[in-house]
Amino acid sequence: MTQTKWRRLAALSAGIVMLAGVGLTASCDATSSAEPLTQPVWLCRPGMANNPCNQDRFGSPQTSEATFTVRRPQSHTRTDLDSTVLARDGSTTVDQLPAPNRPAVDCFYVYPTVDPVANPLDQSGNRPPKPTDIEIDTTWAQVGRLISNCRMFVPNYRQLPMPQVFGRGTGPLDFSRGARDVEQAWDEYWAHDNIDPTTGRHRGVLLLGHSQGSYVLQTLIQQRIEGNRQMRSRLISAILLGADTIVPIGQDRGGADTRSTFRDLPVCTRTGASAPVPTGCVVALSTYRQPPGKLLPTTARFGRTDRTHQVACVNPAALLSGAPASATTPITAELPTMSVTQHRTGRPYGTGFVRYPDALTAHCTGGMDANGTAHWLQIGGDTRLARTTTGAGLGLHMDDWQFAQDDLDALAVAQSKAWLATHTGPHV
Repeated sequence: MTQTKWRRLAALSAGIVMLAGVGLTASCDATSSAEPLTQPVWLCRPGMANNPCNQDRFGSPQTSEATFTVRRPQSHTRTDLDSTVLARDGSTTVDQLPAPNRPAVDCFYVYPTVDPVANPLDQSGNRPPKPTDIEIDTTWAQVGRLISNCRMFVPNYRQLPMPQVFGRGTGPLDFSRGARDVEQAWDEYWAHDNIDPTTGRHRGVLLLGHSQGSYVLQTLIQQRIEGNRQMRSRLISAILLGADTIVPIGQDRGGADTRSTFRDLPVCTRTGASAPVPTGCVVALSTYRQPPGKLLPTTARFGRTDRTHQVACVNPAALLSGAPASATTPITAELPTMSVTQHRTGRPYGTGFVRYPDALTAHCTGGMDANGTAHWLQIGGDTRLARTTTGAGLGLHMDDWQFAQDDLDALAVAQSKAWLATHTGPHV
């Protein structure tokens, strides 16, 4: 495959993910007179009418088709979530996404910053948000291929939009409006949807997020889950990318430390290949490609904190294999094509994704300097997919999920199976 073609594919694949990943680039003062919603608004909820994620209340396809497809709420166009596997010699094969069949666990996903402009009506009163194509495209780009393995719940929330996220204010970013919407959706999910429709028991659930979505989920865990023994026991994993999960240096959880993100939810670790796959823990990472021996710049928006703490880094491929987080492992990028991100019928390979097996590598790294500590997931391998990030405050933030897509999906599945093996209820 020519270098030009690889670059063109990478650019096409970024599409909506470039918008989705602009996340947390600056502080701003955000004030809101928003009131609680009358009821939660759902982008995807199994069993809802015309569910864009095409799942009935059991998680099986809502519509019967030869090929499993999903539907956009505004344009009403449909797409598959299949993946073209692109070999290094340019040959291709198609990996068709299996239709879901009553999956035994749930996914609760919160999408990143996607609102391009501020809507004053959304920041006062309790006017509900309206699902848009850009939100569902981002959902599919990041977690769409997990629909085969879990019932997918995606709340629509009144998020902090890009102009405020990119603002030049001096205070911390205020995600409280969106956090309240997501907490309200979680409460409804826990009371009505987390109960298995067949067994009547509470189900295991994966929390999935990126950027603003991850920060909102951090608040949800702090406010609802850490102090609730029953909820805590049903948490399979919290995969929170593109947001700083802070722990004391050398520790996997905060305990009594008030600076840490969580008190007793640990960072996922594994002592070796023979050790069980960990569950009930958090997977956190932010991606950069720094030159050898270079810490993150002081302008880095993710990965830096003070000299007594560090930002958690989990290499999903290393966790799967039982290797140390610092071990360099191959990872498999899976990037959305124009068929997912731009609503076009002309598809480069006729599928929603293009997969690049083992084209990249990853390892957790970091250190300390006069400005504090820096820890991140270092991406190596093909420079046509992952560029050098020297001086770039966002790093590779826009593709945090995509660069290790296959490994993250495989980890979510492995953690689900490990959780199911040790809990009562339906098993896979």
